Amino acid sequence: MPKIYFKNNTNWENVYCSLVFNNDKKDVLLDNETLVVDVPNECEYVIFHNNEFESTDKYLVGKVDIGIEYSYNHKLKKNVTYVYNPNIKDIGHIDTYELEDNINLSYRGGKKIINVFVPANYDKNKKYGLLYFYDSQNLFRNNPEYTTKNDPYGGWQLDEVLSIYNKDIIVVGIENADDHRMFELTLPIKDDKYNLNEEGFGDLHESKLDKLLNFMHDTVHPLIKEKYSIDEENIGVGGASCGGIAAYLTCLTYPEIYKYSLVYSPAFLFYKEEYYRDLLKSLKNKKLPKIHIYSGCNDPLEERIYNTTLPIKNIMVEEGYPEELIKETYIKEYMHNEVAWRLVLPTSFDFLLD
Repeated sequence: MPKIYFKNNTNWENVYCSLVFNNDKKDVLLDNETLVVDVPNECEYVIFHNNEFESTDKYLVGKVDIGIEYSYNHKLKKNVTYVYNPNIKDIGHIDTYELEDNINLSYRGGKKIINVFVPANYDKNKKYGLLYFYDSQNLFRNNPEYTTKNDPYGGWQLDEVLSIYNKDIIVVGIENADDHRMFELTLPIKDDKYNLNEEGFGDLHESKLDKLLNFMHDTVHPLIKEKYSIDEENIGVGGASCGGIAAYLTCLTYPEIYKYSLVYSPAFLFYKEEYYRDLLKSLKNKKLPKIHIYSGCNDPLEERIYNTTLPIKNIMVEEGYPEELIKETYIKEYMHNEVAWRLVLPTSFDFLLD
């Protein structure tokens, strides 16, 4: 039976967590001390709220103990749900590299920053799985300057959540926080029949994900192999929004490399349906990765993403993708932000790291 460790840092009275079952709900009052709640297996999810149900966040119950911190965010002037590892404080560290690749990154002056999360239990005599992730500038708890300035909801806390699973995994984050972002995270259109040509999308003929993937394979991966002890048979990829569509396209373009993918709030809306069908047709007779697809639906952008994401699993299955390799999670209450993504991470790891 997993436990949830709560910290209520709001200094409010009447802050609750509610354990939600099929036809029942149990409210637990949180005081200003850490509170531990046993979560029965039949519990579907937990929500956090005050007695008027303001600032509600939903956490789908995972298979591991997790820490939930309910804290007032002064920049947003609202309460925000964060996560932490309740069992250890030293989760690991971040190594940062500025890499040069004038061939694959010529469009951006040849340079890019990567951030590498190394777990606290790192031992060079063991092999570690590898998780490539887009938008590394706001993935980790260790980059407060970026997440305070640009993402007021805070980072994904990917390092924190992954540490809870006690898996031997190193995360390699690729920064994508500049004017190149959308084009770096989409594959170029090679046939106009795939292009939606909608205003605001730009010209996807100029997209550069193919160049970015070459950079990852030609420059980043050799560095990682040199610096760390890795298991090249256990590599995943993930991202959200533009990074979500990039993670999807990455794992299906190179299924021989990537064994699983976290596809969050993905911008499937960039391409016509025929694009995905043709991509999936090209995968016949290949060993395919496990994929977790997630979307919320509680702001205009996320609602549009939700509506264009819903058909994807059926399209995949119709084109021969094994249904057991696909997991979908939809939480309509969630907006397009890091709170949603960090609270969904345990659902991904429960499925992908089995």
